[in-house]
Amino acid sequence: MLARRDALDIMLARCDALDIMLARRDAFDLMLARWDALELMLARCDTLDIMLARCDALDIMLARWDALVIMLARCDTLDIMLARCDALDMMPALYDAIDMMLAM
Repeated sequence: MLARRDALDIMLARCDALDIMLARRDAFDLMLARWDALELMLARCDTLDIMLARCDALDIMLARWDALVIMLARCDTLDIMLARCDALDMMPALYDAIDMMLAM
């Protein structure tokens, strides 16, 4: 009877050891799942970094576009200035034409 009880105690101890082993395995699986979650989080951070880099590139592109618009506006201003200079160059001819008309 004592031998059976000892055998039962040994069996229960083995079951406890198995439960501990399974708990350790579950803990290890949980650790791996957390590791996978961390890797996924890091991948998302990398994706966010790429997105932010693209936003920065877009900002640079828009700044270049603004610079181009300013340059074109300056070219238009230069064209207006040159047109005024041409008009100024034509004024003596206009005065000559007025003088000729008055002389008639």
